[in-house]
Amino acid sequence: KAVSISYLAQDEAHDPNKSVLESLSLALPDIEPQDLIAAIEKAGFADASQNAGELSGGFRKRLSILKASLALPDLLLLDEPTNHLDLESTVWIERFLRNFQGSLVIISHDRYFLNRLVTSIAEIEHGQLTPYRHRYDDYLIEKAARIEQHEKAIVQQKKEIDKTERFIERF
Repeated sequence: KAVSISYLAQDEAHDPNKSVLESLSLALPDIEPQDLIAAIEKAGFADASQNAGELSGGFRKRLSILKASLALPDLLLLDEPTNHLDLESTVWIERFLRNFQGSLVIISHDRYFLNRLVTSIAEIEHGQLTPYRHRYDDYLIEKAARIEQHEKAIVQQKKEIDKTERFIERF
């Protein structure tokens, strides 16, 4: 109950007629305007008075991340944070998230982004959650090893079943 959570949707809509500063002020009324302006400048925006409708996809995503993170949540949920972004915005988001003080849960298909940012992976497959304490490439290696181990166990089990059936038929 005491955990604060923010969510970054994959394609968050912004009021195109509101400026960057107005958008953040409405979403984060408890944060002082000078602090918002400092965050806007640090995020690389050229002009805090620019309307959200004039922003590129990368800067709209930066605005969304600022909205979600400036509330200082304990947990930040990110749905495909690098979708449709140019390299500059992807690098900014990665750097920004590395410095985030809370916990992150990231849903992403961007394996390069995941490799550079995550320290553990939780895979949901066939209704089961399997945790891995690795970066993405190491997760793939460990998953392949688990699959191979599982397949070997199935072959061994089949051999045991065949042996037992032969024994039963014989006696």
